[in-house]
Parts: sequence; C-alpha cells; structure tokens
Amino acid sequence: MYKRTIIYVSFLLILVLAGLVIGMNLLRAPEEVGEEEKPKESQKASEEKATGTIKSNKTEALVTLENYDWNKGVPSWEVLNRTAENLTRIKINFLKGAISAGLFDPGPNRPVNKSTIKENLSVKQRLNATVYAARFILLYRNGEFYTLGLETRDIDGYLRAMMADCLMAKKAGLAIHLSASFLPKSGFQSIDELRKALDKWQKIVKMLAELSERYKFEFFNPFGELDHFLRVECQLKISEDDVVKLVNEYHSKYASAIKSVFRGKLVTQLGDAHPAFRNSLASYNLSCVDLVGILVGSKISLFKEERFRNDFLETADIMRSLCLKWNNSWYISEVWFYDDKPVTEEKLKKQSECFKVLFNLIQQLNPSVYRGPVGVLIMNWNLREYGIFADIMDRPVESIIKEFFSSPIWKATPQKR
Repeated sequence: MYKRTIIYVSFLLILVLAGLVIGMNLLRAPEEVGEEEKPKESQKASEEKATGTIKSNKTEALVTLENYDWNKGVPSWEVLNRTAENLTRIKINFLKGAISAGLFDPGPNRPVNKSTIKENLSVKQRLNATVYAARFILLYRNGEFYTLGLETRDIDGYLRAMMADCLMAKKAGLAIHLSASFLPKSGFQSIDELRKALDKWQKIVKMLAELSERYKFEFFNPFGELDHFLRVECQLKISEDDVVKLVNEYHSKYASAIKSVFRGKLVTQLGDAHPAFRNSLASYNLSCVDLVGILVGSKISLFKEERFRNDFLETADIMRSLCLKWNNSWYISEVWFYDDKPVTEEKLKKQSECFKVLFNLIQQLNPSVYRGPVGVLIMNWNLREYGIFADIMDRPVESIIKEFFSSPIWKATPQKR
C-alpha cells in the first residue's frame, strides 16, 4: 500500500510538470493579452464568464466549435455556449472509455494544437468508447486555488479549454464523464486548514456543476478519491474514524451543492476500495451518489495474477454489499496498470496480460448479483507522462481493449436475487 501511495503521489506531481511541457499551458502572458481579457482576471470574473453573465461579442455571432479557427487560441465562452445550444444527454448502459490528455490553454492568441484534439477524439472509433473521461485539477496553495503548471490564479483559460475539449467529444457522440479534484502544494498543517480548503472547493464544485448542466454532461464527480486524498495527499495523520467522518461529511455537502443545479448522474471514485479498508468502506454513506467508482490496477512489473484476482473478487463482493445498502451501482472508474520507463517489449507484453486478466474477471461477474461493474474507464489513452507510462494508444494492448469494448460485456447468465 505504501509503494502504491508513493507512486500515485508521484504521478499526480507529474501532472503538474506536464503543464510545463504541453505548450506552456495555463499561463496568460500579460504583454499579449487582447482587449477582451485583463492580465490578471479574478476567479469571480472567470465564473461570471462561465455562467454567461458577460454579454456576447457580436463579431462571434455565428461561430461555434464546428467552424472555429483554433489558430486563435482557446474559444471564448460565447463560442462554447453557442456550440452547446440544443444539446441533450446521451443514454448509455455501460461506461467504456479511456482518460485522454485533454486540452490545455497555450496562452492568449496562441494556436491550439489541433492534432491533440483529433487524437483525443479518436478514442471513440479506435476503442469503441461510449464515454469521454476528462479531469479538472487545480493546485491549492496559501489558501487559494491555482492552475497546474506555472500556477496562475486565472483559471478561466484552463476552464474554457476543458469545456471545449468536452464539448467536442459530446458533439462526436460521446457521453461526458467529468471528474474534479485539487492537490495541496505542500500538504496541510492542521485539520482546520484542510477543512478550509475543502469548504472553499465547494464553490468550484458548484461552478463546474452549473457548466455540466448547461452543457448537458452525463456524469460529474465533484472530488475524485477523497478517501485517498485524506489518507495520503493532505499529509496529515488522520485516524480511520476521522477519514470516514470527513468522507461522509463532504460527500454530502458537495452533493447538496450539485443536485440543486445538475440533473445528470452524480458519481464518486474511491481511491482505496480494497479489502484492507473493508470496515471503512462499510461505514461510508454513499446514498447521495448514483454510481460508485473504484480504482483497480498495479505496477506492471509487480503484477501477480493470483493476488490480483483474489483482491478484485473480494473488492467486488464488498462493492456489491455497499451498493445493495445504498441502492446504487458501481463501476471501475480508473484502471491503472503502469510501469517505469523505458518502455520495453516485455513490459508491453505484461501490460496486455494485466488487462486480459482484468477483463476475464469482469466477465465472470453477474451484474444482477454484484450490481456492477457497469463501466470501465482506463487510465490512460494518450497522456505521455515523464518517467512512467500507462498510455494504451498505439500499444499492443489497444486491440485487446477494443475487442473487450466491442463485444458483449457480460458472459454470466442473469439470475434472480
């Protein structure tokens, strides 16, 4: 568990570094700001733009993402809102997808990488995906939220890039699965400081929920892996009893804020859904969510089939009990089979074996008995991290995943409970 935690935290830090690599993303250069934007726009102004309280620019009256010139940079809210007119939610029975690299803000008047957009959307055809999984992540430092990468408080560009990415996917026929979370810059010094951040996050969550409703996103997760965040990322020694209390308290708070504006499916992801946390899992109040996601995976070079099989089946049984109790269903919201670089033929072969084992296990479960899994989302499609790899695009495993996504998911014969 300790090794998994260290690698997981390292992976999240890599996401921060990725901001420096992908087009100097998320930073607005004051000397290049046009007339429409101020050098240091406040978070309040960003929210006003997102919710449409700023008047439309008449020169963009007919522009949508379908005819947008990406050389102009990230689209405005006017373009995004116009694109989203008359959108409806897509109904799917089984969530199938892989988390993409997303779309970043290259800065004012700088072109957006159109090849990234095409690559992101190719997940539908190449994997037969039904869901586009996107992640909105901020950094928390000194009582405020910042973008990743070069750490600016102006989140407007990042937010518009994220929404443009999701709307392009929705227009392509994919259901949207948006997950949100934040990382502390250097941990918290006290529970009070932690609570302040979690309370402040509720405002971000409400804004994202309003956008998700306006753009008719299908799934929204207000805080991915809150349980793991409390045990590890916050860097406080919190007892298991207090972890459970905080998880239940903030799941309820965020759900209350979201359900007043969002009509899609409210979901969560448990980062530590493992037999080692059986008692804590049984104590979670998950009545406020429609679907409960779990993370499964392993470092590829350390993968042991028998141990993985036993843990997965035991976890599935725990999730069955949990979802029976709260009258919801569960899904695998993140499959993370990763390893260190360099990438070798042996590691790629092992990566394929890991997925084959997982898919065989899934097909053994009777959904009418286990209440899931009702979906599989893979980490990741085309995110090229520094130091580690978990991407599946153009890997041998891609064809294995497409075959699984293209065939009947369940082999078990439904039985009455």
